[in-house]
Amino acid sequence: MESPSRIQVERKGRYVLGFLMLSLTLGFSIGGEVSNDAPTADWCEGPTRYLLMAQGDKAYKKAKTEEKRGKLIAEFWAQRDPTPGTPENEYRDSFYERVKEANSRFNEPGNAGWATDRGMILLTAGYPDTRSGVDGTGERWLYQRSFPVKGIQNPDVKVSVTFSAVFDKSASGEYKMVRRSDGSGGLALLEGIQGLSLGERVKFSMHRTAMPETKPE
Repeated sequence: MESPSRIQVERKGRYVLGFLMLSLTLGFSIGGEVSNDAPTADWCEGPTRYLLMAQGDKAYKKAKTEEKRGKLIAEFWAQRDPTPGTPENEYRDSFYERVKEANSRFNEPGNAGWATDRGMILLTAGYPDTRSGVDGTGERWLYQRSFPVKGIQNPDVKVSVTFSAVFDKSASGEYKMVRRSDGSGGLALLEGIQGLSLGERVKFSMHRTAMPETKPE
């Protein structure tokens, strides 16, 4: 027989998920403000498109009612919740804080900050460990993280990896991520994140809580 504590946790989790689904369907957050996750048809085209897998994107686009879309959105965030069973979803809150920061820092002609290359990396990988300027012509973001070693069951055995994302500034003021032919740089960062489990991706992007100041290189 299951212990009462486990039953209580499961009931609490179902209550929280149901309450979140209701708030999404109504288009409001718990605090009463308009929700970032209103179950509109184009939700999957917004900032969350960087997180959606192909299967999730396809399922959302097939959902034709607000109720079904609200359920999918609730499940999407529940899968990424670092503290399931509690009212807060720290990952979701962190993600939308980064959306706000991207929009305040990285807006470019014709694009909101979240839709730029720098916005994509910020929302996908989180804040870099260091951020340096390149003579006013670009930026370099460095990420240093520890990854579990494939083929070894012990989760404590990890390898330290350093990724860099380099952005060149164009004459029009846009910052474009350098796509190197050898597979290094920002593409290697994105590929490394794609190879992680959902839980590891959450930890990766929440490793830091603020954007470091830009330092001259």
